[in-house]
Amino acid sequence: MNLSLKKFKDFYLEHLLALLWRKWSALGVTGYGDNVESGLIDPEVLLLLSCTVARYDPRLFDAIMDWLNINGGLINIRRLKKIINSYAFQGADILSAVAAFMEQKHKFLKWKGLIRRQDTESRESLFFLKDGSSMKQFGKSEPVFFKHGYLRGKIKLRKNLSPIKTGNNNCLIVKLRFLFGINARSEILLYLLAKGKAHPSEIARKIYYSQKTVQDTLVEMEHSGLVRLTMAGREKHYWLNNEKWSAFLMLDEPLTGYINQPLFFYALEKLWLKLNQKNFCNFNSETQASELRELMREIRPKIEEAGFRGILSDDQPYLGESYLSVFQSDIKKLITTGEPLHAATKSA
Repeated sequence: MNLSLKKFKDFYLEHLLALLWRKWSALGVTGYGDNVESGLIDPEVLLLLSCTVARYDPRLFDAIMDWLNINGGLINIRRLKKIINSYAFQGADILSAVAAFMEQKHKFLKWKGLIRRQDTESRESLFFLKDGSSMKQFGKSEPVFFKHGYLRGKIKLRKNLSPIKTGNNNCLIVKLRFLFGINARSEILLYLLAKGKAHPSEIARKIYYSQKTVQDTLVEMEHSGLVRLTMAGREKHYWLNNEKWSAFLMLDEPLTGYINQPLFFYALEKLWLKLNQKNFCNFNSETQASELRELMREIRPKIEEAGFRGILSDDQPYLGESYLSVFQSDIKKLITTGEPLHAATKSA
């Protein structure tokens, strides 16, 4: 059924928030009862998208702050900066305030590199109601966020977290970081486990590290005898014995695909920003369809490159406002129940 765009916007926000809750819950955040599979977790881009979308759920936002206070050391700041430099996530401004708050704590000095701006004169509410109106603030403002231009109450950090579900495949990157550290090795191993044989330049591009770092690291890892090397002409391709690595890491099941979540989540944010654009839902249907068609032509290649080929429709056969129902159907396939992420991980 074709929903009004206003209702579809509400539907989209609800499912984005549910997706974020599922993933943060797997990482130990409490307060969400849905145990649907969340797919592989990418903590850096999860944090970036959350900085945009969790403004509509203060409980989730502050639960993430609690998680960062305990587990912030698991965030790969170097990789996070690379993702920010690759895509213009709107959440990067909020992340600057989050980083400044974390940097106050001596154990999180590495967050300083993410701080963008402070002492701005303009102010806006950090949180919004689901209808888009600013949420009323109670009590004194949190000073760090105030300096960054955002009004919110004082942050009261708690330690109400569950253990990270490292026994599940969706938290595999966390398990690898616990084992091998917050570095390129963990990202390389995850990519090779999920995607299979790959060239260093491909790996570097998909895991958001420099090619030199990946190349040098692979050369070192290959000397261990546990990372294999095959020549394809003059090209080097690296791979793993997945059966043995899966047994060693005690995986639920072997990984057989890879989703580029920074690319995918950037597309999801672009969609939200368009639907949330001021007065966009009040435009006439022809204008809405035209602008959404233009947006999808921009982000469809990103969604497909991320690992979702064949899901989105060709817009050309659908003229005028008839495209609205096709758009809604396509986006529902991407976000409902979290299944696309899990299914695509298996089939990509």
